[in-house]
Amino acid sequence: MLNGRFTDPPYEGSAGSETNTITIGGYRFYFLASRDGPAVNLSKRNVIIICKDYDENGGVGCPNTFSEDEILFLEALDTAIDGVADGSSGRVIAHNGSAQGGNWGDWFVMFGGGFTSGQWTPNTTRALVYYFDRKP
Repeated sequence: MLNGRFTDPPYEGSAGSETNTITIGGYRFYFLASRDGPAVNLSKRNVIIICKDYDENGGVGCPNTFSEDEILFLEALDTAIDGVADGSSGRVIAHNGSAQGGNWGDWFVMFGGGFTSGQWTPNTTRALVYYFDRKP
């Protein structure tokens, strides 16, 4: 049992690596910690950001949008936390704004601006934003 291996491990990164991903159903999702605004504003809320991909060298965060099949996983997480898949309210929101700049490092990212919430929409939604410590 101690030597068992996953044939398709859900977690592919390691502490301090730039590949902090989870694979579910053949889809890869990137998980990053952040705040919902600039670092200088300490009253901002802590969030977990889930993206389809990101620029590991810094620059644009969540540059690509989710497909229809990937959106189903995000809606399921939203329903599990908020009770309904409504990306525009609750502790889980859909970020449908433009791609954000920021310091996209190993695990923690400083998101340059706020998030633009909206419904879960394929080819529009760029990130899931989970306010895990307090509601927006």
